[in-house]
Amino acid sequence: LYVMYNSSPGPGIRYKCLNSILGMFYYTNSDVLQDLLKDYPISSHVASMLASSDQRIVVRAIQMANFLIQKLPETFQVHFRREGVMHQIEKLAREPGSGETDSEIDGPSNSSKKRRQAPLPSMMTRRRLSDMLRRHG
Repeated sequence: LYVMYNSSPGPGIRYKCLNSILGMFYYTNSDVLQDLLKDYPISSHVASMLASSDQRIVVRAIQMANFLIQKLPETFQVHFRREGVMHQIEKLAREPGSGETDSEIDGPSNSSKKRRQAPLPSMMTRRRLSDMLRRHG
């Protein structure tokens, strides 16, 4: 999925790959996830996603960081600091208008296109990440 995400020129396939990766992170237990990610530079990948101009990718990166920090805090507190994930999250939190999102076009509904807001990370997600930043700052 990661190779597909990186090689895909179109945003649709990239979003689907990210959603699948998020699902795997969510449903995989900590031990398996630790073994699966041991040779994979996921922290630098999350940091680069957080720097994206596409807010849908940024939201998924925040969700990914949240899942990883919840499941493997000892590992990812260190890696996220080292790879700049925490810096990017702090930077996003300081940006003016960081609570707003651009609208995205959804698929056709009743023969017309319908607009909907891109999902934002929950306040609880932001709070957990900000708590972690304070504790390990």
